[in-house]
Formats: sequence, C-alpha cells, structure tokens
Amino acid sequence: ACGSDGCGGSCGTCGAGEVCTVEGLCELATTAAGNTCANPVVLDGMTVTFPLELTGDTSAFTNDYSAPVDACPGLFSAKGEASNDMVFAFTPAVTAVYTVSQSGAFDAAIYVATTCEDVAGTCIGGSESVSSSGTETLSGLLEAGTTYYLFVDGYSNSSNLSGTFTLMVAAPCVPSCDGKECGDDGCGGTCGACAGGPDYCNVSGMCDVCVP
Repeated sequence: ACGSDGCGGSCGTCGAGEVCTVEGLCELATTAAGNTCANPVVLDGMTVTFPLELTGDTSAFTNDYSAPVDACPGLFSAKGEASNDMVFAFTPAVTAVYTVSQSGAFDAAIYVATTCEDVAGTCIGGSESVSSSGTETLSGLLEAGTTYYLFVDGYSNSSNLSGTFTLMVAAPCVPSCDGKECGDDGCGGTCGACAGGPDYCNVSGMCDVCVP
C-alpha cells in the first residue's frame, strides 16, 4: 500500500520505477494509468462523487506532454517541456462549471485539452501562478458527454520538476440564467450585459432604463 492514510501520514512508499496509483497501490510506471494518453486515469462523471480528492505522483512517469506558448488561456508562456506529467480523462455527466485545485511538493502547471494528443490545438485553460508547494486552481464550463484531459505537469521547460500531489475537484456549479438577460449566473459568470448609457441591470436580472 502507498499514499496518504487520511490523517496526514503515509501508508507507505513505492520502489524505484513504481508509482502510487489513485487506488493506493504500487504499480510500474510503464503500465500505470496516467502515464500517457493511451492509458489515462479515467474519471466517469456518472459514477464519481463530488467533492472528489485524488492523489498522484509524477516522479516515475515520463515527460510526454507540455503546454506550448499561447496555447492555453491562463498560461502566459510554455510550460512542462522538461517535466514529467500525469493525464486524467474526465467526462462530465452534467454541463456545469467545474473547479480543479492541485497542490503538491513541486512547482506544477495544470492544463486541460479536449484532444489528449493535441494540447496545442485544443487546450481550453491552464494555471501556473504560484511558487513551489502552492495551489493551482482552474475553473471552466464543461459540456456533458465531452471528454476533457487534465494534465498535471511540472512548470519547468529546463529541468524535471515532479513529485507527489493532491487533486481536488469541487462539486459542479450549474449556471442559471432562466428569465434573466444580465447579471450573475450563480457560478462566477454572467448572463449578459446591458447596452450601457441609461440602461442598467436590475435586481431581477433584466436590463432597465435609469430614470433620474
């Protein structure tokens, strides 16, 4: 057994060339889920329970993926060209805003793409905003039935930054704009904006004319 014991301790560590799987078992990195797009850690939105907490370790995995410059909104330069990475495949059951947080023992970058082998062309967002051992957070509206690939990577393009990490997926937030044409959608987004000038968004979420 390996990984967290749930009380701040460890159930054990794996040997050389092995990784601790999300099930808390030691497995050879070459065959373990998460090493490549051919065998990602699969998260089925129909069966997972939120909030979801997972642990992982990129130390024994390989450096297969990276986020090219200007490919991922939220990342202002290329990330992960020299660092090991781990791949998760998530298919949501409900169209909603999902928030993922990653914390670990190394300075990481996280990014999401809709085609696993084409991060450059299909990346929808990324985060690399804090120093070593900090928390990366990424939120976005995901469509039900579409598979999204989440990469946990080291941020560096010149050295291999890797190690253990914890991944948290919060309960999804379903935007609500029924009967509204402006204002907050309840998930940090907006239902629209008014034209401006004398128009303003009233408490009912409708554009109204301001009368002095």
